[in-house]
Amino acid sequence: EDSLDSDTQLTIQTIAAGDAQPDELVQIGNAYQVVVLSGQYQLNGEAPVNLGYPSSLAEKIIPSSLQLYRWDADASEWTPAGSTLVDAELRMTSTSVDQLGIFALFGQLSSELPDLWRPLVRR
Repeated sequence: EDSLDSDTQLTIQTIAAGDAQPDELVQIGNAYQVVVLSGQYQLNGEAPVNLGYPSSLAEKIIPSSLQLYRWDADASEWTPAGSTLVDAELRMTSTSVDQLGIFALFGQLSSELPDLWRPLVRR
């Protein structure tokens, strides 16, 4: 079964979303809003989401920590979008999702970076 109806027009755009980052993680790149013009939110089945990250960040992050998150507007927090596979050589992540929304990639910074690269976390 197809994840979207055959005549569906999909749009993907960068967006500023959600200040509340998951614990110990930093956002890698932009957040993306994925919507369809019909207003369809729930997919008919799972769909793959492949998101790359720039080579400039490859040595600053721990690839195995990368996870795609989806913004949960009701809870005002980022939640894991599913199990994320990481191809460090291609700098690509892959996840399957069953609903549209706002997505962003999060991960841990490498401990080898100087402290000035560490994000400030307020509790």
